[in-house]
Amino acid sequence: MFLAVMFVNIALIGVAVSAFAYFAENRLPKTRGQFLPHDNLVFYKKYSDQLNHLRDFDFPAKLHHSVNATKTDFLFTKVGHGRAQVLIQGDSWTEQFVTNVPSLSSLQNFSEDHAVEFIVAGITSFSPSVMQAQYRLLRQDFGINPQVVVGVFDQTDIGDELCRYKKQLSVSAEGELIVKPYTGDLIVPYHLESYFNVVEILDSEGSALTRLLKYKLATLKPREKGGCWGEILSPLSNGLSELDQRYVVERIGKYIDEIFRNYDSAQPPKQLILVTHFHKKHLSGEYKTTVAQLVSAAVMQSKHQAKIVQLNFLPEDYLKENLDNIFVKDDPFSHLTDYYHRKIFTKRILNQIKLGL
Repeated sequence: MFLAVMFVNIALIGVAVSAFAYFAENRLPKTRGQFLPHDNLVFYKKYSDQLNHLRDFDFPAKLHHSVNATKTDFLFTKVGHGRAQVLIQGDSWTEQFVTNVPSLSSLQNFSEDHAVEFIVAGITSFSPSVMQAQYRLLRQDFGINPQVVVGVFDQTDIGDELCRYKKQLSVSAEGELIVKPYTGDLIVPYHLESYFNVVEILDSEGSALTRLLKYKLATLKPREKGGCWGEILSPLSNGLSELDQRYVVERIGKYIDEIFRNYDSAQPPKQLILVTHFHKKHLSGEYKTTVAQLVSAAVMQSKHQAKIVQLNFLPEDYLKENLDNIFVKDDPFSHLTDYYHRKIFTKRILNQIKLGL
């Protein structure tokens, strides 16, 4: 009797394992499908290993249908065609040139009128150090050779440099600046290690059931929040020490030097346009520090200052507008609305580009 019960239990266990295995075989492709395809993943990991992070994983889906999205759109987006190239770098303010239809249309129209190809390389939270490393990669790996470069420096770049990237700066085997991605168990902005780890589990050898179990265990691992979140805004209200101020000015200067670096195959740009814009709390006086002051200091110290134009957007640029309406409502990072990003911000930058070509 005991043997009969044991054999029945073993048979039931075998049936259950077979059923779970069958379920796993069907479930695994669906689970894997939530993540980047292999080719995109290889691209993303290659460049995030040098630039800390790239654009959001779903970024290509945010692009207008007129943009033929490819894996390179995780790093930059081409707009229009022409004999001249204009590169626009920066953070989410620069991403808006391709995610906001009004600003995208302005770039497309300018391209048609002036035979210009735009390379829009904005990535959320990119600041001078990451932009410096990105510029080198755009030149060396993608053959981008702009006649004009636009560097958009947001107010959050100060906190980004001091809080997010200062400890991540490193040097590649070739002696070039890179910004390492985050590792470890803390949940920090742009932490990609756990994402790549679970994909590696799903793509590994072994049964589908084993891989799904390992995947589930990895996703259930408890993690604490850390890193720099809203803290990147604190230098704007609390001010900067002299040491921190010198550091940020130095990072901006390194970026400028990279832009005018002599590459073997091409001449450096004719002009660098450095763009800054106030935040909403500058209007109320809550923010005392402005990134424009640090950019001015870096330009004054640069041997390339004759080729640099600084565009600093001030409240006076909106004299005919209601300043309460120009920023996205309740946005602590004071992004411009789509309407004002095109009407004021994009328009003035394109006018300066026209002069620089």
